[in-house]
Amino acid sequence: MQDGVLTVTPGQAKMTPYAFQFFLEINAKPPTILICEDFELRPGKMEGVIFYSAYIIGVTMAHAERNKLDLIMQKPAYGMGGYFRTIEKLKEAGVYKGGKDYEHSMAAMRHFMQWFTYGPGYRFGQHNPIVELKI
Repeated sequence: MQDGVLTVTPGQAKMTPYAFQFFLEINAKPPTILICEDFELRPGKMEGVIFYSAYIIGVTMAHAERNKLDLIMQKPAYGMGGYFRTIEKLKEAGVYKGGKDYEHSMAAMRHFMQWFTYGPGYRFGQHNPIVELKI
């Protein structure tokens, strides 16, 4: 947060064979806190699983460790099961960007808003900052 503005950049890594593009992006705009949806492998659901998200999580973990950043790992249900589970709630909060290109980014925004509003990120909201969405 800088000058009362909390800048949020929800990520949507492009599905490429390697996580290198994501690595370049995360280094170009170094965050101070990373919130990441954990990868859960469900029993009996192995066939056809694409492990790309696990690669991105690995890059994220390595980046956080190397740069001594806070990394908050959340279960998928944390974002989808909370107050901000609907598009309407994201719109009301002023943090929604529509369109197919932003579906995963908005899932990331749900995770952020749950953390910011009801989780440990609440401490940043105590001074009523302006939440600025940058995509």
